Amino acid sequence: EMGWSLDFSPNLFCELAYEGFNPTSIEVACDNDLMVQVLTPCFESERNVLECLRTHVSKKVRKRAKHYSITVDAAYDDVVLGCIMQHGEGWLYRGERWVLRQLRKCGYTGPKDIMFAIHSFELWDEQGDLVAGDLGYTLGGVYVSQTGFHKDGTCGTGEVQLVLTSALLCRLGHLWFDLGQARNYKAALGAETLGRTAWLERFLAVRDRPCCLASDRVAGSELLKELLAAIAAYQEENGLVSPKTVPHCQKPKAAELTQSELLEARRPPAIETPDAMAPALVSSQDKSGLPVVEETRGCDEDAARVEVAGRLEEGACWAGALSSAIRAEHGAAQSLEDEEEEEACKVQ
Repeated sequence: EMGWSLDFSPNLFCELAYEGFNPTSIEVACDNDLMVQVLTPCFESERNVLECLRTHVSKKVRKRAKHYSITVDAAYDDVVLGCIMQHGEGWLYRGERWVLRQLRKCGYTGPKDIMFAIHSFELWDEQGDLVAGDLGYTLGGVYVSQTGFHKDGTCGTGEVQLVLTSALLCRLGHLWFDLGQARNYKAALGAETLGRTAWLERFLAVRDRPCCLASDRVAGSELLKELLAAIAAYQEENGLVSPKTVPHCQKPKAAELTQSELLEARRPPAIETPDAMAPALVSSQDKSGLPVVEETRGCDEDAARVEVAGRLEEGACWAGALSSAIRAEHGAAQSLEDEEEEEACKVQ
């Protein structure tokens, strides 16, 4: 996965990147306590790629994007400094920084036909402060993100910066960009994890495709609106939007029901009567639909009283719920609960 070289030639850096390597650097100790910087081109076994039209835009990003704007190549040195302050030098040692700066000024000057350029993306808040950024390079029609940062104390700016970077790349004609090593937070943005062979096939298909990466400052809300519209069109074109359906278990609201439908919907469940009491309790319904006990002959009187009391209590509770629903729908002033209770008293 990783090689090494003491040659920090800018052209070698470009040629390694052109073949799919990610040229980074390390420091190793040698004699006399000296530290030697070594170029370490690596080729990960898995890499994350994000298709611009498959970017996941969270609700938080939709709310926050309007407070930011994004630029390209407006504050390269500040982005490099922000990355070092957040992550330490890591692979961005002095030798690597020198190579990047030379390539930023002169580009590739070797014998091959390589379209290579160093770039930075900057995210600015409403006060004009740099709050997040990304550092990488383009090879033909693909942008390769090497590292990024977000300012301490800011909330969600890293995610906003990546989404707006995707939106700006989409505007400029890029189909996807490389996010490097596979990470969970990248997958949450919609990034796909590709193995080495699959990634290389996709990379080789675009590395010689000319594409521009230049833009003035763009408002986050403007870019996000464009991206969401492009995503919606892409999903519709490819049949990725499923028709909206109402769950079969969803019930209509009370205000949409008629009085008879409310009555039926709120009717209490039937009470199963033991066989021994079947000839004793014969129930019917009055005009309001409440159960009315017509006779209790032929059974134990105590059991009958318990059964009648239970039915009446259940009927009273049901009447209260029914009256509340009907009053809410029709604005009736008279309480149906009182009527049901009076009817229950007559039965007793």
